[in-house]
Amino acid sequence: MQENNVEPITNEQQYHNRHLCIYFIVFVTVLYWNTILIATVDKTPYYLTSYFDTCYLLNLQQYPQFSILRRDRPNLFSKTTQQITLDNCKAHTVAGEWSLAHRPMVGDHIHLQMVLSVDNNVYNFHDRNMSQRIAYEVDNYPVTCPNPMTFSYEKRWYHTGVHTHCDGNIVHVHPWSAPYQLRVEGRDVKLKLWFESVGIEVATNQSALKLPNTEYYRSDWHMEYYTNVNDEHPAFVTTDIEEIANLWLVDHHGEILLWSGGEKPEKEFTVLNYASHPKDYPVR
Repeated sequence: MQENNVEPITNEQQYHNRHLCIYFIVFVTVLYWNTILIATVDKTPYYLTSYFDTCYLLNLQQYPQFSILRRDRPNLFSKTTQQITLDNCKAHTVAGEWSLAHRPMVGDHIHLQMVLSVDNNVYNFHDRNMSQRIAYEVDNYPVTCPNPMTFSYEKRWYHTGVHTHCDGNIVHVHPWSAPYQLRVEGRDVKLKLWFESVGIEVATNQSALKLPNTEYYRSDWHMEYYTNVNDEHPAFVTTDIEEIANLWLVDHHGEILLWSGGEKPEKEFTVLNYASHPKDYPVR
């Protein structure tokens, strides 16, 4: 029987093969590393490849349809701002530094239905007088005022782009109409801005609301929020005043039922007569 003559691998060959293997692993690692792109969103890093686009970063968010990626592009004399949504994300590479924003943004114009009832009486609001005289906090004038007036100071409100018209049960949201340095967008567009516009006061301890031209705060409030007026069941229910005041006004044709005392008010559907801008404003 013929034996196979297999020459043993020498130590020199083993050394050579081992180094070839190491060189190959290093080569593949360096090659792969050179394909990695670094993207940051609000300083949180993401290590991705060129196969990813900015849609990936948007889809990581809780509400991708309401999310926006932004970054400034400054030059020596001015700057432009790049803005990415789900509508254009496929056309942009993922690398670079981004900040995360949300709708509604400057350029959006949406409407929500508001039904506010106290003791079974539904209120209809209009924007407040933007100047408000604030009374003294004590009965006697301060001794430091040589010529005291009948009020402590005059508070000046400003237009935030969250307000109403003579259609006081409609919440209009259009951030672009506020003064440039005072514009509010995204998660900061809250129901409390509408409260300020119509003169509803939130207690400093976030425990009660006071309607215009009334003397006392009320704490027994209930809220149901519908992301669309046609929904049968509310998406969010609360009796917490802070949660009520911080409601995110993002849903075009959403509806807010807010009441204190009496029965829950009936839903209204007037908001369906109002269009959004842009017409393809996102929905949940």
